[in-house]
Amino acid sequence: EKCLNSKHAYLSSMCANRRQISDRLPQECKSDATKLCTTGQADELQLMCLRKFRNQLTETCWQSLSALQSDGWEPLSSQFRMRGVDTPCTRTLVEVCGDIAPGYGALRTCVDNNWKKLQDDCGLNAQESPEEVAPACLEDSLVLCKHITPGNDRVHKCLQSFEGHWNKDGVTLSKDCVSALKLQAAGMNTVCAEDVTRFCVHLERSKAELLRCLRPHQHELRAGCTIRAHLYEEENIVSTHVNLHTGRSAEGCAPDIRRFCRGVKPGHGLIHECLLQHRAELSPDCW
Repeated sequence: EKCLNSKHAYLSSMCANRRQISDRLPQECKSDATKLCTTGQADELQLMCLRKFRNQLTETCWQSLSALQSDGWEPLSSQFRMRGVDTPCTRTLVEVCGDIAPGYGALRTCVDNNWKKLQDDCGLNAQESPEEVAPACLEDSLVLCKHITPGNDRVHKCLQSFEGHWNKDGVTLSKDCVSALKLQAAGMNTVCAEDVTRFCVHLERSKAELLRCLRPHQHELRAGCTIRAHLYEEENIVSTHVNLHTGRSAEGCAPDIRRFCRGVKPGHGLIHECLLQHRAELSPDCW
């Protein structure tokens, strides 16, 4: 209460959303603002800028800033020291956000950006991250996980808990949702869920196993489902002399590919086109 009373004028100004003389840029700081800050900014933004560069300010400017009603221009360490506050949280906060100029959510942004460092010392709750449910699992989530608020993979974990299990009404995951969860775990596009259900025997779990299952059916995959990029990444499955569509080997052309087509990315017939450009020089094994 004492703290609030001492800052009554400042708080009234902030809550009423109107400026007071004390919140305007002091005359003594005009030259510092011109040198350090963007010209044409509102006084509040220029004050925030000067607070950030306080170590570069002239003595007269810093004295004028320190005389403002707002205690926000004082470094966090000074504010905590003035109030006799010394905790693991405040020490960590000063360490990571000590140079942040308060106002316009700047300190909140700093806390968000350094959440992991502050979590233990300040007892912060787990940071919320958005969650996008795979299209093939939307209906399943509305039935099996309707009490779960999306975020931080909560719906995903709920759906996983029903794989091979049923709820009290005898409902379990759809086959397409099971396929989507497998794709998600493998870091692949869940648009391919229906294709995994159609072409795979439900034993595939790893990325390599899913690719081996889907590769022979590339021309039959639904629109939006593509595995070419994954095939290229999986060096242990596909090399530059393996056809990405059929998986057939072209071992006889391997030396020619290394000789004439080095740097050509597999796909879209580019290696085949490259070899045709050098057909007169190809080895007999490649023909």
